[in-house]
Amino acid sequence: MLKSIIYASLFILIYNQTAFAGDFAEREIIGFSKDGSKFAFEEFGVQDGSGFAYSNIYIIDIKTDRWVDGSPWRVQINDENVSLSAARNKNLKLAFHSIKNVRQKGFVAATNRYTEIQEDPSRFRAHPRSFIPSGARPLEYKLENYPATPKTNCSGIDNIMGFKLTQILSTNSGTQKRVLHKDSATLPNSRGCPLDYSFADLVTYYPKNGPPVAAILLLKRSYGFEGPDGRYLAITAPIE
Repeated sequence: MLKSIIYASLFILIYNQTAFAGDFAEREIIGFSKDGSKFAFEEFGVQDGSGFAYSNIYIIDIKTDRWVDGSPWRVQINDENVSLSAARNKNLKLAFHSIKNVRQKGFVAATNRYTEIQEDPSRFRAHPRSFIPSGARPLEYKLENYPATPKTNCSGIDNIMGFKLTQILSTNSGTQKRVLHKDSATLPNSRGCPLDYSFADLVTYYPKNGPPVAAILLLKRSYGFEGPDGRYLAITAPIE
């Protein structure tokens, strides 16, 4: 965790020295429950404009692909003199009883930084773990952005976007598509005013007594106080 805090602090220092504005959160994979039924991660950073430190912790029920009761846990310290580590530690204490059994790290099969320029940002393809058993196939996902209507007040902001996430399955009989998520025409309030989405992480986990599961983290860019802000959301599903 200390390593993640150091990375976040370095990013904030460098980013404040550039001509850009807005804040892009860092993320920390907390892990999976031992049976593979839940997945947890944290996003954290310092807000643009205010300089307030924040931390958001999410736990997702993989079967339903929805937040568990109580999630997300959010802490924002409305004092620019309070450190990012203090905000994160406070939130970890709030969520401790819920995340204490969601600590199996899994395997980060693929990852993208928000600074990375991708040749094809609509595709994410990787082997599911560090050793490839006989007959295992790569995991492949396709991400599509499309216009949607926000529930929240986004007046004056054009091109609000929803997304569709599809798994591409290669079989002996050809290619099949499995839709993991598709936004409705109206976005949930929690989404804010999103401008676009891109792939961030693919995390897999193989429990001893259950089917393998995957969490696909997406970076959501939204309208912010001084420029686009970056936050994360996760789509979870069994591996097929």
